[in-house]
Amino acid sequence: MQGCCHGAPASPEVGIRYRLPLSRVTKAGLDGIPLHPTPLYSILWNGVVALAMLRLWWSGVGPGSLCGAWLILSGVGRFVEESHRGEPQTPIMAGLRVYQWIAVATVIAGAVLLALPPGPPLPTPQLGAAAIASALGAGAIAWFAYGADFPDSRRSYSHLT
Repeated sequence: MQGCCHGAPASPEVGIRYRLPLSRVTKAGLDGIPLHPTPLYSILWNGVVALAMLRLWWSGVGPGSLCGAWLILSGVGRFVEESHRGEPQTPIMAGLRVYQWIAVATVIAGAVLLALPPGPPLPTPQLGAAAIASALGAGAIAWFAYGADFPDSRRSYSHLT
């Protein structure tokens, strides 16, 4: 209901519609209304950020530069994404949502890290069996924790969208 998983109303060309009666979106009174697909925006931007981070890592930048670039790119993306969120309870200060202010702070922190000495280059990433197994395990845990939906349940909020 708070909009963490859906966007604000959008034009029909861009928006997606939710119709499942037990979802958080329809319980918020937004059944059938075109909404910004903010989960998709987030996924796409995080893919761009991941590619940029891999490129920087393979280029041999130091950890300070890598973290600084990640903070800046993530903060910029989150700032834009939050402008399309549909969370009605998010406080607005000086015309921006509180999460946009956090994104601004993230960008500033990234700029500070980029201004400092980067440190020694990180070792080139190696893609071995242990790395793949760790990534799959961590991905499975994150998928369940953030994406578990119980379609056969009749309990309130058992459906994310």
